[in-house]
Amino acid sequence: MQDVAAGTSGPKVLTSEQLRAYDDDGFLGLDAFVSGDWLAKLQEVTARMIEESRGVTESTDKFDVEPNHTAENPRLRRLMKPQDHDPIYTDFAMNGPIVDIAEDLLGPDLKFHHGKLNFKWSGGGAEIKWHQDIPFWPHTAYNLLTIGVALDDIDDQMGPMGVVAGSHKGQGCSTLTT
Repeated sequence: MQDVAAGTSGPKVLTSEQLRAYDDDGFLGLDAFVSGDWLAKLQEVTARMIEESRGVTESTDKFDVEPNHTAENPRLRRLMKPQDHDPIYTDFAMNGPIVDIAEDLLGPDLKFHHGKLNFKWSGGGAEIKWHQDIPFWPHTAYNLLTIGVALDDIDDQMGPMGVVAGSHKGQGCSTLTT
């Protein structure tokens, strides 16, 4: 767990139990952590991005679209670098509640590397195969985070993200304990 710097009042948003769970399991699942106001703003800008994507016929450096994407039936796989395309995404990435989580887990000296917004459409859609994120990070240190935020409710029938508790302690991995 991240040591609290001298003169600070402790973690900003996570409890001691959540910090221990993160250290033990390598992940946290926080229900309803992002406020309704933030979610509404993120959903609104995302709806605008989907509308904008109707004008593309193939993947670009902004929109990664499925092969069956059309103006009538937009099928985005992902919005690349959302923080570069709208100030709401930028504000969320740089000042939103996820920053407090990152600071609680890693300390105050943070660097944002990149963002993407993945889409999963009802009635099918592009599957994101089982993978580990660490091989995609251009770093050799393990004091990094992937923070995912669901913009809509997800149930087990929707194929939610899966995680393997404790896998961060496997061969070649280290924990964030300091």
